[in-house]
Amino acid sequence: MLVLVGLVVVLILMNQRRLLKKQEELKNIEIQFQKQITEAAVISAEQERTKVAENLHDDIGALLSVIRLNQKEIINLGSDRKNIENAVLRNDKLLESVIDNVRAISDDLHNPSLKYLGFKAALRGACDQIRDSNQVTVSYYQTNNDIELDSDSQIQLFRICKEILNNTLKHSKPKNIEVRVDSLSNFIIVTFFHDGSGMTQIDFDQRIKDSKGLGLRNLLSRSNVINASLEFGKEPDDKFYVQIHVPNSIKG
Repeated sequence: MLVLVGLVVVLILMNQRRLLKKQEELKNIEIQFQKQITEAAVISAEQERTKVAENLHDDIGALLSVIRLNQKEIINLGSDRKNIENAVLRNDKLLESVIDNVRAISDDLHNPSLKYLGFKAALRGACDQIRDSNQVTVSYYQTNNDIELDSDSQIQLFRICKEILNNTLKHSKPKNIEVRVDSLSNFIIVTFFHDGSGMTQIDFDQRIKDSKGLGLRNLLSRSNVINASLEFGKEPDDKFYVQIHVPNSIKG
């Protein structure tokens, strides 16, 4: 009898040890996953700063250098009125390009439509820009219900949407994109359909674990900030989709 009791006790202890070991493994996996998410957010922020620096150097810096050369030419022209006027006109056009570039960088950092008109107007504007570039056909649909997110959450949601659009154009090479915004009583659902190459939820989950999936981990990091979920899938008509679910009541 004592042997049987001892055996039961040993089995219970062994089982508890296995459970504790399993819990420890799960905890380590969660810590590692959160570490990867944080690293992705840091890398993304650094990439954004690098992008701004490159735009300033390559675009605006180059234009200002040409303007400076034109200015020196104007000084050296002396009383040659006609050539001076031509040089001034060239500088005016270059300055317009500088202003356009500065505005584009500013809009990329903080979209004015988002600030003054809200998330839906900003997303519609982003879709219009893609359509006007003649890269792909973009359709945008929305319900008329209000979005009750605070401004910071709307910014995060907009950046998630911009990242999805940019990734779709870059990697999926679609001919058609459809964007839908459905504002429900408790949730906002933003869905992106496209006819290019794509991935399912299984593909997404696998790439999140992949060291090369920094962009996707950044999407997940931004989503976690506003308690949003991401869903990747494929429709019966072979269109791929990405869907964002976010609670429609996040207040700052």
